[in-house]
Amino acid sequence: MAKKSPPAPIPESPPAGGAAPGPVAVDWERIEIDFRAGVKSLREIAEGSGTSHVNISKRAKKLGWVRDLSTKIQAKADELVNAASVNTPVNKASPVAERVTVEAVANSQASIRLAHRADIDRTRRLCMRMLAELEQQSAAPELLGEVAEILASVPPEEMTKAQRAKLADAAARAGSLQSRSSTMRSLSESLKSLVALERQAYGIKEEAAPQPDPGVASFSTADLFAMRDALKKGVA
Repeated sequence: MAKKSPPAPIPESPPAGGAAPGPVAVDWERIEIDFRAGVKSLREIAEGSGTSHVNISKRAKKLGWVRDLSTKIQAKADELVNAASVNTPVNKASPVAERVTVEAVANSQASIRLAHRADIDRTRRLCMRMLAELEQQSAAPELLGEVAEILASVPPEEMTKAQRAKLADAAARAGSLQSRSSTMRSLSESLKSLVALERQAYGIKEEAAPQPDPGVASFSTADLFAMRDALKKGVA
């Protein structure tokens, strides 16, 4: 009678939580990229990387990793923005692509600068017209007094009492010295701002005035006491 073979062992089922994950391989190349970018914190870089932020800091110091590359990143972003301004499907590495990029961005900037110049010129003309009106009022302030007298002589049926009083008050305020002085100050401030904007829009650079010699003001109190003591010793 043949012997029966023993039953095959039943494989053990994995634990309820599944097989324990093995150690995560540290991707130092990815960590270095994130570190040099300077966007994430060390703890954010270490999260899920298989190492700690302390080890990352030690390795960066040992290998001389530079943390902040914001300048290079900004330059690259500007390059991508400029390239996106070109719609012509040309080879990006060709001189033609570079010329088209420069022309497209330059034309865009030129349009903006020309619009700024037009706005500044328009505002300047408006400001000068208001200044001319103020000049006329100051040259003949009695005209506004005559306007007030004319308004007072208008028949009641042509203008109500409230309307007459409102116009007379406006004429009086326009002709007052205080009102004209306030208008003059506002126009002066506007012209001051316009001149600065105009010089900037037209690329007019003003040379900085030479700084006056500060004299003894550049010395500290300790320096002055030391010079005094040195002079006393020299005299003695």
